Amino acid sequence: MENENVEHLSEEAIEDRLKEIKGKIPSFLIEELKRNLNGKGVTDTQIDRIVGRITDMYRMRQERLDSSVEAVKDIAIIKDELSALKRDMVVLKGGVENVLSDLRILVFPDIDIESIITETVAGAAEDTDAKSDDEPMADVVAGAADAAAAVLPLIEEAITEAEAG
Repeated sequence: MENENVEHLSEEAIEDRLKEIKGKIPSFLIEELKRNLNGKGVTDTQIDRIVGRITDMYRMRQERLDSSVEAVKDIAIIKDELSALKRDMVVLKGGVENVLSDLRILVFPDIDIESIITETVAGAAEDTDAKSDDEPMADVVAGAADAAAAVLPLIEEAITEAEAG
C-alpha cells in the first residue's frame, strides 16, 4: 500500500530530475522517459530507481557496443594481416614454382633418363668388349647407371611432394 504522506513529483520536478542525467544517456531516451513519467504520480525514490536502471542499462549496452567496435577493429587488423600473408604465400608459391621449373630442367622430366642411361651403358659395354683395356671404364659407367636409376625415383618423389605442397 502506498503511504499517503509520500509526495508525488510534479511534471516540472520530473523534468528537473531528468535534466540531471543529461549527457549520461542520449536525449531521445530522456524525452521518452519524460513522456512516460508525466502523469504517473511517481515519487522521488521511484524516479531514482527508474533513472538508475535506465542509466545502468544504457551504460552496459554502450560498453557492449564499445567492445563490439573494438572486436570489429581487431577483425579488420587480422583481415589485413591475413591478406598480407596471402600475398606473401602467392609470392612464395611463385618462387617454389620457379624452383620446381628449374629442377625439372635439371632432371629433364620429359626425357626418359633411364632409357638414355641404359642405352649409354649398353653402348659402353659393347665398346668395352672391343677394347679389353677399358674394362674399368665400363664398371664406372654401369655403376653410374645404377646410381642414377636409384636416385631418379627420389627426385620424382621430391617433385611430386613439392607440387602437392
